[in-house]
Amino acid sequence: MFLNKVKIFLSYVLVMAAGLVIGYAAINLPRWLKAPYTEGDYAQYFPNPDTKVIVYGTQSCPFCIKTRDLFSSQKIQFADFDIEKLDKARQEFQKLGGEGVPLIIIGNRRIEGFNQAQIEAALAALTLPKAKK
Repeated sequence: MFLNKVKIFLSYVLVMAAGLVIGYAAINLPRWLKAPYTEGDYAQYFPNPDTKVIVYGTQSCPFCIKTRDLFSSQKIQFADFDIEKLDKARQEFQKLGGEGVPLIIIGNRRIEGFNQAQIEAALAALTLPKAKK
């Protein structure tokens, strides 16, 4: 009798665990399958010919701050657009299909979110002018 109840309890636990794993996978699968960056022609978004890096973000986002710090520490010139304060920036962000911040444009690559490896790979593929002191 006791052994039978333990088997039933363990089968419930197993079914619940399987459901949690399937639910977690179903929610995160699109993010796991998403490409780390999107290539395209983003020339219309660059404010001038010398700027090849753009950050669409907010002032309160910790990953936006981390992105800005990375570019500043490497002395990379970039355009910084706050989508909460500038209507034009918000419109461009939406036109680019932005779902989260930071949305980073580096040359012909669009990177959504802070992904240091992808940012550095995009920077390596691009010859950038250094920021002026």
